[in-house]
Amino acid sequence: MTAKEKGRTEGGPKNMTDDENSIALTNGHNGHGDSEPARVLLPNGTPMPTPEEIAADKALVHSKIDERFEDLKVQRIELRARQGDPRTDDADQIAAAVAGWTERVPLVKAANGKRAPKPKEIEIWTPKVISAADLIAAPPEPIRYIVPGFLPPGLIVIAGKPKGGKSLLVADWALSKASGSDVWGREVTPGGVLYIDLENSRRRIYDRYLKLRPNATTAPDMGWILEWRRGNRAAFIELLDARPTLQMVIVDIWKKFCAPQPRGMDQYDYETEELQWLAHEANERRISIVLVLHTVKAPPLDGDPFSAISGSPAVTGNADALFLLRREGNLTKLYQRSRDSGDACHVLRLGDDLRFSYVCEGDNMASDEQMTYLREIHRGNRLPRELEETLGLSRPAVWQMLKRLQENGYIAKPGGIPSLTQLGRQMVEATADGPYKKKETER
Repeated sequence: MTAKEKGRTEGGPKNMTDDENSIALTNGHNGHGDSEPARVLLPNGTPMPTPEEIAADKALVHSKIDERFEDLKVQRIELRARQGDPRTDDADQIAAAVAGWTERVPLVKAANGKRAPKPKEIEIWTPKVISAADLIAAPPEPIRYIVPGFLPPGLIVIAGKPKGGKSLLVADWALSKASGSDVWGREVTPGGVLYIDLENSRRRIYDRYLKLRPNATTAPDMGWILEWRRGNRAAFIELLDARPTLQMVIVDIWKKFCAPQPRGMDQYDYETEELQWLAHEANERRISIVLVLHTVKAPPLDGDPFSAISGSPAVTGNADALFLLRREGNLTKLYQRSRDSGDACHVLRLGDDLRFSYVCEGDNMASDEQMTYLREIHRGNRLPRELEETLGLSRPAVWQMLKRLQENGYIAKPGGIPSLTQLGRQMVEATADGPYKKKETER
């Protein structure tokens, strides 16, 4: 007897073929009429579920769907009750939400035998539309600048080269805000200030304070923090909660304040996450949170000065206002970009008292040729004849330039004799340590 014939004799009825015997096993028979059915194994080694088990799994899934439907219905009713909506049900929205949820319900286990991940909770949310009529009927409050014309409430970024004066600038602003003193002729309302200085020691801060405010008789409403555990959001929020009069917070330098970048995380996503919560706190509390950053070494290729700010585009994109302090030749320029006031450029001069004085708007800065005239007038060569001899120019050229200088507000002519205005004197003082001074000493 062959092995095949023996298998037919021992493995099942004599009149059954191999295919018939296999079908019998699949249908729960072993070919001998035994009461216990045989289970076919799946490729992963687990037995194939019976129809009863499949029906039980389906019943369990449907019961969970019913429970979820009731939960969504209750949440919807509670939400509308809080919003004052008289409606208490919306079958279409709930059904759509349940339909989206059921598509993600795991009906079977994953290939590795583990249960599939639990679906995320569904948030039922209705966007609020503000009509033009409502907007006009209830206009928002006007912006209350922390420093008028410069610092609005929100997230502020000021950047510059190391040792370029950005910390001196924000320290002067902070002391002016805390004491209620003017900033470049702009009246400042006093308010609390917190300076998180992670770059300087207590001795340096003390010396800088005496230099910036040598005649101060009262202590300003200002505090300093000299160390910080990176990424500690809870401590920062507690500081804000504990100081209700706080209007300005400075973080110098931001890279020593924010949480370290997780390995493998995209820089843009990381900086967005680190900046958005600060922007939220600043706007919710209507305060200015000023972050001090460095600039990159390479000059921007696109001509935009703000491209020099270190970091990804998330830094400039999440800030409500940007400032860039940059030395250009013998001048210091402060570039400003704000969501509320647009772009501007300011010419500044750093004095021996470590304070920046305001010279003029960048567009109003005199040209090199105009500065030559202004410096000669400042030296005492005020008459047109004297300017002709000193500069070696013709009378029509001198008279034409004097006319332009007067139109721009750099000079006045009391009694017909040119003299510098306050703006003209500021121009000369701003360039006193630059190439114009060298030209004067060479003569």
